[in-house]
Amino acid sequence: MKKGILKLLFLAVLYAGLSLFCNPSIFDPPDQTGDGWSTASLADVGMKEESLEDLVIRIEDNTYKNIHSVVIIKDGLLVFEKYFSTEKRN
Repeated sequence: MKKGILKLLFLAVLYAGLSLFCNPSIFDPPDQTGDGWSTASLADVGMKEESLEDLVIRIEDNTYKNIHSVVIIKDGLLVFEKYFSTEKRN
């Protein structure tokens, strides 16, 4: 019984770890879409991901209500673009 639980726990941790590497980060530079905005990474304009991490978490857990999107343009470059689903919110 104990072996089975440990095996299941190991597989769950492995799956969670792999999913982190397979999914693109929300902090990757926005896609170039030909809409007139040049894009860059946060690091390219001297911003740190950590500065936005708490904001995104608080929006997603509904601490900050009625936020539908966050778009950051710095030095004329689109560096962050995130849209939040409102369908599952209360």
